[in-house]
Amino acid sequence: MTDIPPSRYKVVERGRRLVVIDTRSGRAVTHDRPSLPARATTTTTSSSSVPMAKPSPVAQARRTEFDGRAQLVTQPFYDRKGPRTLALDPGGADMVQGVRVIGILLVLVFAGLAFVWPWLLLAPLMLTQRPVRDGIRSAVTTWLDRYDHAATDSSSVG
Repeated sequence: MTDIPPSRYKVVERGRRLVVIDTRSGRAVTHDRPSLPARATTTTTSSSSVPMAKPSPVAQARRTEFDGRAQLVTQPFYDRKGPRTLALDPGGADMVQGVRVIGILLVLVFAGLAFVWPWLLLAPLMLTQRPVRDGIRSAVTTWLDRYDHAATDSSSVG
């Protein structure tokens, strides 16, 4: 059986720091740290070199002002008029955030009940029917329109 060849590098402590030494040259090994790669989720606009984040597929209200106003970018998956950007007042932003929390809680409760009654897993199959999906999208679009008109009316008055 052959022996393992000696290592080219060794680690020693100098001045309370660990240093890697190249045994062939006897000098400390240094390397330049590579710069971080650009994030794949950013794009740049042609008018400026400032990177801008792409909109998330899951809509969430982003706070844009210190007074609580926010913007909501909708998606065509659940909004007939989507994608569109809604300017929400503080009350509307809180309402959208509350609906998100309630939706997450409903999914968790559904998952818990599916362990007890597995036949409940057949219920989401109703969402594959086009009339059911279209009815849900229409209801969500109507609900979002309330906040869209409320935001435009309040911004045009002030």
